[in-house]
Amino acid sequence: MLWRIPGLAEPAPDVAVIFGIQDRETDRDSFDCILEGTRPSLIIEVVDSRDPELRRHDYERKVTIYEKVEIPEYIILDPPTPSTKGRCLLTGYRLGANQKYRPIQPDAQGFLLSETTQLRFGVAEDGRSFQVIEAVAGKPLLTLPQMDEARKQAEERAAQEKERAEREVEARKAAEAEIARLRAELERARRG
Repeated sequence: MLWRIPGLAEPAPDVAVIFGIQDRETDRDSFDCILEGTRPSLIIEVVDSRDPELRRHDYERKVTIYEKVEIPEYIILDPPTPSTKGRCLLTGYRLGANQKYRPIQPDAQGFLLSETTQLRFGVAEDGRSFQVIEAVAGKPLLTLPQMDEARKQAEERAAQEKERAEREVEARKAAEAEIARLRAELERARRG
């Protein structure tokens, strides 16, 4: 992520939600905010708790960097590890009117609302996995395995629908042939 601010580190976020990209087809090794004319609206970091230095980097240094470049929201997902006592931790920041980060306060269910994406980020009941829910619809986003399963089911339904349509075409052809045969037989009987 290139900010083009002298002396400011340019870390690569784990997830960046960026609206207003003009050229979506371009393959990028990096994202230059000045050249692109836009910057991330939400950055999500997944903490690597095995290394205390990397953990501190996500919780401290990146907060400062993202605040300085005015990223509206920054969410930190800290997976279950010994340093989190086997539980998921979730921390979020939102840029205030004074251009300083303030913690995002969790809602009654403990979820953090991303105002920029209208997604709610939270920890599942098991305490060991994260959930992302569409704020308006209230439906959870699918995980990759769930998306794969949904894709397989859709492909199966499409194959079944195609097979049914092919059977209907064959049945229609057979019915039309039978009607033609009966008409010809009727015509012969009427003449004879």
